Amino acid sequence: MVIIDFGIGFLIVMALIWIVFATVQDIKHREVANWLNFSLIIFALAFRFFYSLFHLDSFGFFYQGLIGFGIFLVLGNLFYYMRLFAGGDAKLFIALGAVLPFSTVFMTNIRFLFSYIILLLVVGSVYGFIYGSVLAVIHREKFAKRFKKEFMSSKKLYLLFLVFAVFWSVFVLVIGEFLFLIVGIIFFLF
Repeated sequence: MVIIDFGIGFLIVMALIWIVFATVQDIKHREVANWLNFSLIIFALAFRFFYSLFHLDSFGFFYQGLIGFGIFLVLGNLFYYMRLFAGGDAKLFIALGAVLPFSTVFMTNIRFLFSYIILLLVVGSVYGFIYGSVLAVIHREKFAKRFKKEFMSSKKLYLLFLVFAVFWSVFVLVIGEFLFLIVGIIFFLF
């Protein structure tokens, strides 16, 4: 059961406000303060607790926020130590884990969180590819020299990835499941 009411709207607006503040702070200072991310966690979980206490029949809404926070805590640290996220990005991701579970049904939230993570990684990969391409065009002489050097030193690795990409594409076309194509694109872009 998805709860569509004041509680969900408040969480969404609160998360968007915090994301805007984090973005502005990141652009101005090249880092996001810890108090910003930790306060989102505290406010989101406190709101979930009191909303469950006074407006709902059970604490499922609060518990789902705790579960989302726990899942994103593990994934945020994993992404940080894999060097996919910087520290502020990981902490904001973890804080959003307390906000995003909108249902009291566990499997509905898991599907939503998984979809959110896949969308985040795809959009981030596409953004990174476009940004990197723009930088490569702007600094084409430096890029060409460095790319040639890197390519020559890792020719076998690039060939292995190319062969893997061809086999993966054929596999996706044969079984007709395009979710595998998305997974392959994410893997290839990283």
